[in-house]
Amino acid sequence: MSKNFTCSIQLASHNFDQYGEKGSVDFEKVIQEFTSFLWIQQLSMANVWSKPKIIVKNLDNGTECLVSIMEEPNKYNYLLGIVYRKEKSTFCGFGKSKIVRWLEIYVVEERESMERIFGMFFTKDIELILAQLKDLPKLNEMEAINYR
Repeated sequence: MSKNFTCSIQLASHNFDQYGEKGSVDFEKVIQEFTSFLWIQQLSMANVWSKPKIIVKNLDNGTECLVSIMEEPNKYNYLLGIVYRKEKSTFCGFGKSKIVRWLEIYVVEERESMERIFGMFFTKDIELILAQLKDLPKLNEMEAINYR
């Protein structure tokens, strides 16, 4: 197992700040967690405050890969969140820049696509990941909050 990556899981029955820690993981373990997760069942039990998700964190560079699920008419899609460090201008672009934790959220339709994204995440190359994600529908982006 890689000591540089950790995984945690939030079930729909958990409080918004409650996670099940899986500890150190490698790519294979994350794929096992992802494919065995009962996404549809968990989504049916979700509430406004707690959505099912898997969170993989790279301890070396602080990036995170978050996966959840959403329902659309006649189909389910994965929600992919990538948290990374980004330089952001302050004071409407006139102030000094600062480094913030930035969250980008994308819609991923296929399980196989999510597995490829996890593979890229384990390369630790955030620029590669962002370049690959540019063709996916972006749902939102914002400064990331510390949720745990």
